[in-house]
Amino acid sequence: MCEEEKVETTEAPRAEATAWDNVLKETVKVFESLGKAIVTTAQSASHLLLVEVDKDTCAQLDLLVQNGVAKSRQEAAAALIVEGLKSRNVVFDRIQKTNAEIAALRQQIRTLVTG
Repeated sequence: MCEEEKVETTEAPRAEATAWDNVLKETVKVFESLGKAIVTTAQSASHLLLVEVDKDTCAQLDLLVQNGVAKSRQEAAAALIVEGLKSRNVVFDRIQKTNAEIAALRQQIRTLVTG
């Protein structure tokens, strides 16, 4: 009977150690997943904008959502922004060209100053 007790007492610590090993492994997996989620969220947040709109605009966004045109206000607003920018493509092309010219002029000034 003494030997049976020894077997039981030595098996219990092994089982406990195995359980703790499993807990540790699962904890590591959770933290790895959390880390990946944080990186993904941070990357997504770099394109996130917070925009305040008036009541009428909000109501119009809600209409798009209610009628299935968009899944959310955010999606509706994003689609409208994209369409608005596309409709002003000529203006934005001119702005980009002017911006490039300004950058070239700034470089010329830096070259004059620094030699």
